[in-house]
Amino acid sequence: MREKLLLVSPVLGGVVLLVVMIMRFPQSENEEAIRQRVNEWEIEYALSQSVAKELLEIEKEFHLSESFFSFGRSPTPEEVTAHQRAIKSRLGTDESSH
Repeated sequence: MREKLLLVSPVLGGVVLLVVMIMRFPQSENEEAIRQRVNEWEIEYALSQSVAKELLEIEKEFHLSESFFSFGRSPTPEEVTAHQRAIKSRLGTDESSH
C-alpha cells in the first residue's frame, strides 16, 4: 500500500499544481487589465493616487472575487449597479456630483 501511495502522490501533486497554474494565469492577466484601466482613469480624470488606489481595490474585489469553485456565478443586477455607482462616485461622474 505504501508503495502505491509513493507512486501516486507525485502524479496527483503534479495534477494539482497544473490546475493551480492554469487558474492563476488568467487571473494575472485580468489583474493587469484592471491596473491598466485604473491607470487610464487616473490620467483621464486627474485622480489622486489615493482615489486610484481605491478604484483598483473596488475593481479587484468585483472582477477577481470568483474562485475556482464558483463556476458560472455572475454578479446580480444589484451588485453590478452598486459596482457602477461606486466607480462613478470615485470618478466624479455620478449624477449627484453635478
